[in-house]
Amino acid sequence: MVGLQSPLTTTGDAPEMEQVIREYNSDSRNLEDVHSYGAAPLPRVSDSPVPHVLPLSTLIGLVTSPGGPTKILIPQREDAIRLFACYVEHVDALQHVIHVPSVRERFELLYDNLEKPQPEYVDGGLLALLLAVLGHTAGFWALGSSHGSLFDSRPDALALSTYWLRCTLDSLEHVWRVEDSSMEALQAQILTMFLLYHTEGLSSRARRLMATALSDAKDLGLHMTDSPHRKAPENTQAEIIDAEMRRRVWWHIVSTAWSAALWGGPHDGVYTVQPNHMQVKKPRNVTDEDLMIMPADFSRPADEPTSTTYYLQRIILAEICREVADVMLEIRAVQDPRQIPYSRILTLDGKFAEILNGPLASGMITAEDEDDGPVYNPRRPHLRQQYFTYLTTEARRCKLHLPYLLRLQQDPQYIVSRNICLQSARNILRLKHILPSEVSDESSGSVKMIGLMHHFCCAIVILAMDLCVNKSAGGDHERKAEIRAACRILEDARDSSRAAGLFLDSLTTIFRKHKVRVQCDQPPNGVAVSEFPVENKLFHTKADQRGRFGVGLFPADYMGDSENGGLAEPGFDTMWQGYLDLGEEPQAWDALFNDIELGVP
Repeated sequence: MVGLQSPLTTTGDAPEMEQVIREYNSDSRNLEDVHSYGAAPLPRVSDSPVPHVLPLSTLIGLVTSPGGPTKILIPQREDAIRLFACYVEHVDALQHVIHVPSVRERFELLYDNLEKPQPEYVDGGLLALLLAVLGHTAGFWALGSSHGSLFDSRPDALALSTYWLRCTLDSLEHVWRVEDSSMEALQAQILTMFLLYHTEGLSSRARRLMATALSDAKDLGLHMTDSPHRKAPENTQAEIIDAEMRRRVWWHIVSTAWSAALWGGPHDGVYTVQPNHMQVKKPRNVTDEDLMIMPADFSRPADEPTSTTYYLQRIILAEICREVADVMLEIRAVQDPRQIPYSRILTLDGKFAEILNGPLASGMITAEDEDDGPVYNPRRPHLRQQYFTYLTTEARRCKLHLPYLLRLQQDPQYIVSRNICLQSARNILRLKHILPSEVSDESSGSVKMIGLMHHFCCAIVILAMDLCVNKSAGGDHERKAEIRAACRILEDARDSSRAAGLFLDSLTTIFRKHKVRVQCDQPPNGVAVSEFPVENKLFHTKADQRGRFGVGLFPADYMGDSENGGLAEPGFDTMWQGYLDLGEEPQAWDALFNDIELGVP
């Protein structure tokens, strides 16, 4: 009979039979997968994105002019190389998902093609990656120090960053509709999501990009990179680099998804990647240069810092976040969080503490400040990646303990959670001058990157809720001063951040709801003086639509809204749901405070 020989009739030793079976398995998978490759290209109505190369000065003029350009513009090769070098120096460590030497070579080939009299077809994924790198670099200078900038001003840099972000999204849309998934397109999605997160928060656009990146990664088989049935050879340096980048990109995506499960918002507590659904080794502790010369099994000692060291720390943190998300879902599923053994919470907290007390804290604390917690060390500006991981760890630790902080009055053992929450929140606020790109002006300490500001919002949530719930703890003046100082960080960012304004509006509302006034002590003449000027934008809140506030953040005679009992304005419950959803309905939150006196101080 003509056809394939059945492995059951194969003669020979077991290894030969296993090889036949593996071939059959591969054939059957190929047949099963055919249906997923049948989509025909669906071109855009407008022209496909083709970049135009212009001098950077000309490009800036066009982008900042009224109306702006309607085509994709990129700078000339020399300026692009300088911008890429800045990206590698200042930004790459925070999202270490490219192999720098290989990408630099690919960008050179892209420009070689564009400089031809008749350029060939431009790879949409590679173009999207270039645009994402350009957008990040411009954003670094727009949000941070202008020292060494290629741009005349921060507004110019911000305009270019926004423009290149739009171009990246256009290029990615072209890839999704016309081309197959590629590693470059996937890397561009990761970079774009990172930029969106730091400019507009975990918005629907950022969440959509994260979901698309996860889907594309599985299309490329990244989740089965080291499966014994799908593992590609790693004999040449090109194969070694490819395999390691597959691991690096996959673990970045899945780590982001697990960490995002504790970010709040509509997807709070939810992640879509289960550890038993993937077969991918973790990235090795190697440099990009190591990948070009060392064998596939080479790895530097775990305690030797490399460009991957804190990337690996990020993965460890994400795995803890996944466990915390599981516990938080259990808390929501029961009537009372006290039904969850408190020992489980303390065990998870121990994992956070292990990170905070490990190599992460190295170099972040100067000798004179060891007793007070981490502070900014200006002599070590390269530690920006550590600061990011540190802030994230402290914020997630707050999230874990918040349900028990709110129930301290019900069970005194939760004093442990209160102490941990307050210490973590204060550690976050002590780093208010830190931004991963030296963004803040030393004189103002303003926070303008939304991704970083998210951590400060988490800290303010802890301080605010502790003031409302644990009224008997005393030290009201000091605690209110902490909140005022923290709010000033967001107030400084209000002009450049819609999220900062929304958060301040909501914070104002929750204090009004619980009749808590945050203002300075009474001076000798008995007239209260607010640290916020009366005309400060902090007063321009939704609550202010019902009447101008008096002196101080809240009027001394405010006794709540007589019509609705001081409940929040529409939209308030939605914003706070991510922080305070403990399994109860929003309208039942007041039950948390029934036994606590919250009269006007």
